[in-house]
Amino acid sequence: MYGTLGRCSTGWNELFSKSSHYIAVLLHAAVRAGGSFRAYARADCQTTRSVLRSLDEYDHLYGDAAGWPTGDDILLLCIEHRAFDDEGLNAACRAMRRPLPRLSNAQFDAKRDLDALRTAVGVRPATQANRMPSEPLEIAAAWMSNCVDY
Repeated sequence: MYGTLGRCSTGWNELFSKSSHYIAVLLHAAVRAGGSFRAYARADCQTTRSVLRSLDEYDHLYGDAAGWPTGDDILLLCIEHRAFDDEGLNAACRAMRRPLPRLSNAQFDAKRDLDALRTAVGVRPATQANRMPSEPLEIAAAWMSNCVDY
């Protein structure tokens, strides 16, 4: 279950094949263990509503138990890790009475992928100290400073 939730589209089916009082605990463990959800692995609005119902049941059963996360804690983790599609994200934020995240899911995905590419090629964010040269002489000087004599 940990390996598929957030990584493929069948993870939600696996989660809901469990008995309802385990859904919140398994969801919490899976979301904490993994990173953000890929677009194809996010829950749709109907699944999000099922998650919200399960979290309500969980709060009624275990809400006061010491050491257990609340349903709101689990839902907040799901929002932060983008476990829901855009409609599901709207439903989850309305349920928590919180504003929508600043970035849409598409913007979040683009930023995550761009950050991953930057990390892969070793590029740091542009600052004044390491900005890209714009003038031809600056480009030539930067290239010459990186050349090594053999």
